[in-house]
Amino acid sequence: MELIDTGPSEAGWHAIEAALRCTQLYFLTVVKGVGRFPVPEPLARGSMIHVGLAHHYERKRRAALGLDFSNLYAPMDAMIELARRDKYPADLLKLCQEAMVAYFNKYAADDYKKIVEVETPYEIQVAGERYTARVDLHIIDRSGRHWFVDHKSTSQLRSSSLAQRYGHSGQILGLWRIGAEKFGADFGGVRLNLLNVGDKPRFERLAPDPAPGLMQKFDLTVKMGRDRMRVLDRMEWAQVPPVPTELTCETIYGPCSCLGICQYGLFNG
Repeated sequence: MELIDTGPSEAGWHAIEAALRCTQLYFLTVVKGVGRFPVPEPLARGSMIHVGLAHHYERKRRAALGLDFSNLYAPMDAMIELARRDKYPADLLKLCQEAMVAYFNKYAADDYKKIVEVETPYEIQVAGERYTARVDLHIIDRSGRHWFVDHKSTSQLRSSSLAQRYGHSGQILGLWRIGAEKFGADFGGVRLNLLNVGDKPRFERLAPDPAPGLMQKFDLTVKMGRDRMRVLDRMEWAQVPPVPTELTCETIYGPCSCLGICQYGLFNG
């Protein structure tokens, strides 16, 4: 059976952001591939929600085109398989599945209509180098405009603060850049599909706040990140300086997954 990949794209914002945020975080997670576990609960929750939505919309896309999807997990089964593979807690899986059922019920009659792609990597050139992004959902509205939909799982649903937070995210800026370059005037923009996972799941769809100043300098940001990545790729662990701040080691998702390694010097790499 097929399980859709909803992880970071090959040459996108994920690694760039890690290098810009903390040199040791990038070195451990990207260069050495360690320090990823245990996965903080918000990220585990987001992974399960993403894979459930991916399988829902991909099955819907294939059905509309008359394509076979018998080898593709049903949404709930996809979440179960991901939880089994990545060892996510059973109670968190149950909570995410309940939220998914509520989501399907809410949008049964008012869901995205024309689905172009699901969890598909797109590629452009930024600052003279390859830049990629995996688009959660690419749709076309009734007027023929293209939209990129980004799914976000959250424990709290405060529309104004979330629109602001994601509006200045490099990930969202990258989606805007790709959409504008690929579709020009036919690109409508980026939309957030917010899922509040909890005892009483809630949902909202909205536009991230515009950030023209950040977009204007996006190439410079990407270039600085890539330059730092190249330096770190050539270094040994003993040479990599930490970035010990309360905003780096503690994130909105909780403690950084590398905190224990950095704090107690547990990596000898």
